[in-house]
Amino acid sequence: MPPRPALARRQNPHEISEIAQDFDLEVLAETHPGTLADCGASTLRLVAEVDHPAFKLNFDTLHVWEGGDDPVAAHAAMRPHIRHYHLKNVRSRADLRVFEPANVYAAAGSREGMTPLFDGKIDYRRFLAELRDDPDVEASLEWFGNDCFNVLRGDRQAIKRLKGHDEVLLRTGSF
Repeated sequence: MPPRPALARRQNPHEISEIAQDFDLEVLAETHPGTLADCGASTLRLVAEVDHPAFKLNFDTLHVWEGGDDPVAAHAAMRPHIRHYHLKNVRSRADLRVFEPANVYAAAGSREGMTPLFDGKIDYRRFLAELRDDPDVEASLEWFGNDCFNVLRGDRQAIKRLKGHDEVLLRTGSF
């Protein structure tokens, strides 16, 4: 299949991946609305088009769900290509606008609709069960709202309780 015009207009991601590999690095594309990785099918197509072992994915669970895919099913299809996870949640689909870049990165932007990890629409208990026994999982808790240290601490503790006391699922600092 011929590459999409959007890939042809940009510097070749395959070449970028070759350069990264020369330095023992990987290039991660994040699943995100409005990009070539905005749903499961387009993300897998991008991976196939780039076709390089150093080209991997940052699986943003909320954005995968926003793109219309079930995060657990999409994860199963993309797992061999995933190197990192972004974890955040939202109250409802109607609130997804809160994560639009013009809002979320603005100091005066609305935070209405953001929720702690286990309080939103995405079922993180179900999703994290898929990652539970994978010792190589690396993830970032994302929080753009107020009271960040308490919210992130609460999310981290909830994940720890979910995993059990022997090992924390995520490699996180002590909040």
